[in-house]
Amino acid sequence: MTAEYAWRGRAEDGEDHLTLTAAEDAIVRGAWERAAAKRADFDDMMRDIQGKTAEHGGQLPGDRMESEGVHEIDYSLTHSRRAAGSHKREGQMSTTPQNITYTEDGAPRFTGIVHWRHAAGPAHCLVRAAYIPETHQATVLVSEIASNPDNRGITADFGKVADAILPLLQEAFRSQLQRAVWIAHFGEFSYHDPAGPDTFTQVPLVWQGDTFVDDRKGDVRISRADTERFLGGWQLRPVPEVLSELGHEG
Repeated sequence: MTAEYAWRGRAEDGEDHLTLTAAEDAIVRGAWERAAAKRADFDDMMRDIQGKTAEHGGQLPGDRMESEGVHEIDYSLTHSRRAAGSHKREGQMSTTPQNITYTEDGAPRFTGIVHWRHAAGPAHCLVRAAYIPETHQATVLVSEIASNPDNRGITADFGKVADAILPLLQEAFRSQLQRAVWIAHFGEFSYHDPAGPDTFTQVPLVWQGDTFVDDRKGDVRISRADTERFLGGWQLRPVPEVLSELGHEG
């Protein structure tokens, strides 16, 4: 390996374009070691969650129903390096209206405009999501924005909103996202008419077969501080600033 790169993908696998510097490789190795140390506890937890979900006829998204009843995750260091190298390339080439950035620890964050199908027609929303590799958990903040038609709001069918978001995040985070916290966000930016201060509501979606279902019974209002904590300490910028950076008008 050259002095410039500490790791490069194998040419025979068609991945020699994937590279990591020494500093980047150290981040990946540290995250992999932390994840490996927590694997046993995580697998036990996932078996328990899967068992409870199966009792109600449901299935975790991405669950392969292996013999031990848990979705097997590739914990190899090579796999972690490959994913990080791919993430880095996509992050360098990413353009609006979707961006992927990384924390100092190498955890990915997604920001973008996501389009989904409302019963009344096409709809869209702002999505900011953070993924914590050590726990394989994502938090997804879905913000209603004024450019979306008033009769196509995210709360009308939050399950369909999540269905549209899930594959984008699975690709961005290189994870099946077995666990996710979903939060609906409203504020002055949500309407053309004056509105109140920002509100954050945790929505407990249920995965049933191949879709998310919102029973609208367990919604919980949470604070901005709680939301940022779920997002791994991400300090949220004002929505108008984020939309402007994405090149989205309205």
